Amino acid sequence: MQLPTRIIDGLYLGDQGAAHDLEFLVTNKITKIINCAAKHIPNHWESIGIEYLSYQWLESETQFAFDHLRCYAFINDAIEAGEAVLVHSIRALNRSVFVVVIFLMRKFKWTLQKTLQYIHNLKNDFEIKSNVFQQLLNYEKWLQLSKLSNNWDVAHNDDETLARNTYLNSQRNYSNEPKRKKEICLKKVQWKKNLVSQFIPPYYQIEFKKFSTPQPKMNYSQMPIKLRVQPSDNNWINKKFTLNQIVDEQLQRKLNLFSIKSDRQAIKPLSRPGTAPSKRLLKGKVTSSSHRLLVKQS
Repeated sequence: MQLPTRIIDGLYLGDQGAAHDLEFLVTNKITKIINCAAKHIPNHWESIGIEYLSYQWLESETQFAFDHLRCYAFINDAIEAGEAVLVHSIRALNRSVFVVVIFLMRKFKWTLQKTLQYIHNLKNDFEIKSNVFQQLLNYEKWLQLSKLSNNWDVAHNDDETLARNTYLNSQRNYSNEPKRKKEICLKKVQWKKNLVSQFIPPYYQIEFKKFSTPQPKMNYSQMPIKLRVQPSDNNWINKKFTLNQIVDEQLQRKLNLFSIKSDRQAIKPLSRPGTAPSKRLLKGKVTSSSHRLLVKQS
């Protein structure tokens, strides 16, 4: 199975496998199918509402009995309604390509050569036989009553503009474009003579300076001072002192706290008991330092 080819928006070209793939049909909103090999491929999805236009053509036929007006209206009505159409045969090489070429020539008023260029750009493996090609030439002569477009410079509507841009963008080969030469300045680069090269020694040879963080100098005249009001001093608020007197008085109070001696006597450390346990009598019992209790003999 070959992947179906999107010709324009709403028109797909595929083989027998694409006609059997229901997931592909539903995903791309295909509501109409043109079966160009109805003698070999049955219409599988008529039961679910897909509309078919069947042609029982054979590859051996020299001419295809074809109503181009009906086929054009069948495809164009579905595209204008926002739906999609699949044109398929067994291998999508000759018969289905024939239908797509006639539709594009009539819709965009393209010549046969321009139409084949467009399809070959999308699907390069089609094989139109000589008898079918002669039928396309006759159809082109019939269309010569109105002027046909043979170049890609002019587009008459939005659909043709989209198709033209698709073709032109695919033909643009960026690798074959001539490379632009960079503009080379005539001025030569000159180095300054006063530049001095700097030698960086290894890391273990570098001596780092030890920086000490300088301590900020305190200015007592600018320091905020918090005064503590002692409960014993009732006239603290009424007193007026200078800044130096307040600092001296606070320092003197802190020194007095350290100079206070306690009246308690020092605790003497207990002497360690000797080898012989010291015995003392307690209410008829002798207690030793070894915590043994001996009963006094009467």
